[in-house]
Amino acid sequence: MTPALLLAALSVGAPPGPDYVRDIKPLLMKKCATCHGAVRQKAGLRLDAAALILKGNKRGPVVVPGKPDESKLIEMVADEPARMPPKGEGEHLSA
Repeated sequence: MTPALLLAALSVGAPPGPDYVRDIKPLLMKKCATCHGAVRQKAGLRLDAAALILKGNKRGPVVVPGKPDESKLIEMVADEPARMPPKGEGEHLSA
């Protein structure tokens, strides 16, 4: 079997990764856009469009493509004590 065929065979059973439009954007719009959308941009951050997410805010990028451990957005929605959204402003994201 050629390497290309082997890779194709292995990828058939692999689950697809998340899709931004289908999986990520609806979640951000529901949980984050009230404070980080077109109307309000707390901390200068907009999370309502992929290009704006990649742009980040005045402190720099909040997402490093392909490097979730270096992505500030992941840290902000997962880690205490600065977990987003703040207490009283919405439910935290589930795992």
